Amino acid sequence: MRARTGGCPSADLTRRTSLPLSLLSVIGLLLVISIGSAGAQSLSPGLSSDPVGTISGPARDIDGDTLEIRGERIRMFGIDAPESTQTCTYRGRIIACGTEAAAALALAVDQRTVTCRGVARDVYGRRVAICAIGFGDQQMDLGAWMVAWGAAVAADADRYTAIEEQARETQQGIWQTEFQMPEDYRRSQR
Repeated sequence: MRARTGGCPSADLTRRTSLPLSLLSVIGLLLVISIGSAGAQSLSPGLSSDPVGTISGPARDIDGDTLEIRGERIRMFGIDAPESTQTCTYRGRIIACGTEAAAALALAVDQRTVTCRGVARDVYGRRVAICAIGFGDQQMDLGAWMVAWGAAVAADADRYTAIEEQARETQQGIWQTEFQMPEDYRRSQR
């Protein structure tokens, strides 16, 4: 296993752990239900301005790292989730880890107001944003949540690397499987 540097995925990294991914949904539900100040993170750390604007409202998942609010697609900043068609291997079984990642995000945003503070626009014109549910000091950073439960990896920034390290150590979600980093999977599908 090669170490990751700078918060970006290594080229051919694979992971192995011991609990089935479907448990991610059950654990996620419990976390979402019990949101409190201990599990919350503010939208403001790491942002000095709001260059792309803030959007808020009911959200639906598009995949494990993309939301839609009021018809606008928003790419979540600092994370990379397995692609919708991506699979992982758990104890010799094929797991639809891309579908599991989308299900985890859907569970977190289900019938909740999501606030996304833009940090940039991507090459497709989508808002790239830090998104959270909750209000005031009781906000839960969805990117942090996805990485903490092993439904996404930290990418493009150091914002979530410590959270990913913890997820790896405790073998959460995809860290209990053998998988191809989402960036590498996309490259292999071209």
